[in-house]
Amino acid sequence: CQNFLIPVEKIDKQIPSGQTTATIGVPFTYRLVIPVLFDPATGGVIDFEGSPNDLHGVTVTDNLNETGAVLSHVSHVAYWEGTNAPLTDGVDYTFTNNNGLLTFEIGGPGLDIPAGEQLIIDLTVVLQDVPAYAIGTVPEAMQGSAPRLGLSGGYPPR
Repeated sequence: CQNFLIPVEKIDKQIPSGQTTATIGVPFTYRLVIPVLFDPATGGVIDFEGSPNDLHGVTVTDNLNETGAVLSHVSHVAYWEGTNAPLTDGVDYTFTNNNGLLTFEIGGPGLDIPAGEQLIIDLTVVLQDVPAYAIGTVPEAMQGSAPRLGLSGGYPPR
């Protein structure tokens, strides 16, 4: 019997190049690229250009409460990578913010993420002023949380 690890779809969470801190009260934007193909055997991304499969019933969650910082959602923009064609909230996806748990239900009749395609979600958040912060910066505020990607059709949440 051999052990096989099958690559899975994952979200690539990107902070702006060179940004290592967040300043209290100053909004900043980070990006979710959906999907990339992840190899659990190596722990690395093996395909940055999407999945080889059409994806249906995609749910993306990003919990701002798991960052180790007190962040608030300011805004977001969702669009197709490559064409920059926008997705419309309430038509192409549904967005909810439940006390910092951001959820994007992507889909609807006829809307999939086709093989080789990707969605981009640019999220703008702001670091809140709370007594626990010193001098106004929090290093690595974004590296503490991982957004999750849930797929229907037998794929487990990632």
